[in-house]
Amino acid sequence: MNRRTSFVVALLATLPASAALAQGVLPYNRGIEPASVRYEASPTGGYAVSADLRLYTDTLEERDLGCTMTLMVNGAIVGDPVAIGLHGMTEQIRDCSAWCNQVCQGGWCRDIAWFCVCVNLSDSGGDDTHARIIMPTPQLNPGDVAQLVLTSAPGALPELDITDDRATYVIQGTPCTADLNGDGVATSQDFFQFLTAFFNNDPVADMNHDGAITSQDFFDFLAAFFVGC
Repeated sequence: MNRRTSFVVALLATLPASAALAQGVLPYNRGIEPASVRYEASPTGGYAVSADLRLYTDTLEERDLGCTMTLMVNGAIVGDPVAIGLHGMTEQIRDCSAWCNQVCQGGWCRDIAWFCVCVNLSDSGGDDTHARIIMPTPQLNPGDVAQLVLTSAPGALPELDITDDRATYVIQGTPCTADLNGDGVATSQDFFQFLTAFFNNDPVADMNHDGAITSQDFFDFLAAFFVGC
């Protein structure tokens, strides 16, 4: 089942300044943060591979950094690629919302290099929130190799640095939603880690991936925690 839904995300919302601005040797760049790649179970069912984007631009004028994220598993494409309409500038413009409405019919901006982002996602129910692009996938097996590939969109600026356009993740086992520390079991350590993230408004606590940390995330984590791994 395929359905096309439009998502608008502020991709720099959870990136520290150093992650974006460290790329300043180039006039612009977009890439994948390799350490951010995860294979995870969704509280609402199914599995996904996700990662953060790294973004940079050094100009006061708008740049079209549109790109596409593709998921490959063991060399074969899985699902539909995510088309990302991405525009950036360094100047803090007066009316950010008006600019986003102009370039991509709605969007959000962030004050690290000012990016306005629109995402079109075709899938059977995934979503995109915070700085992460989430790619729904069937359940994978230990040893499977998931690779995220970023390419520039037709008509957008080309890639200047292709070394950060691919990120690879080897599947270690079946993910468990409540296993936040990745040790294979749901324990009190995961519970306390979730509470810390929840009260600090950390995106790790966004269990349902709706872009907000709410009581629903708390209940979703509790449900997953008591099911266990």
